[in-house]
Amino acid sequence: MRVPATALVVLGSLAGCGSGGEAFFPLEVGNRWTYSVRAGFLSRVEDVRVERALSVADARGFELTGPMGVSRFVWKEGTLLAEDLPGTRFSPAVPLLVGGSVKASRNWRGIVRTMAGEREARGTLVQASDSLTIAGRGYDTRRTTLTVEGLGPRLELQSWFAEGIGLLRQEQRIGDQLVRSVEYLAGP
Repeated sequence: MRVPATALVVLGSLAGCGSGGEAFFPLEVGNRWTYSVRAGFLSRVEDVRVERALSVADARGFELTGPMGVSRFVWKEGTLLAEDLPGTRFSPAVPLLVGGSVKASRNWRGIVRTMAGEREARGTLVQASDSLTIAGRGYDTRRTTLTVEGLGPRLELQSWFAEGIGLLRQEQRIGDQLVRSVEYLAGP
């Protein structure tokens, strides 16, 4: 099974409550972020909005919506987890950020469901501090790299999170090829 290139993009991975992650996720229902999205030769601007609080992975989480679809996130045991991303469902939820830690790692093993079917997969999240400049402004960030194997070519999702803002940049690769990138333009 091959996961579509759009399946793992985490537009709007801006949810959080508890366990030390709040500073990296200024969440309130109605919050909106604007991103520049690039895929191949196409570029567009998209908004992502926190729609509602709901149960995610048996805890209080949040649903975010945007033109690419719906995502569902939760902070659980100090880790930001994604249960649903546009076109993809993880069982159990996959880790995206470790709250309260600058350097961290998490392993994941589970089922990935897409329109193409379902497949067992395994993943590793590695987190470290990093600096990032966007539009001439410097940010101290937590950079996470989620690597997922077992779905065909290796998938890599690299994300930069800034305190008080949330997701600043994200790059998705299949094998060594960059297939999509997202960059922060505006938000809370």
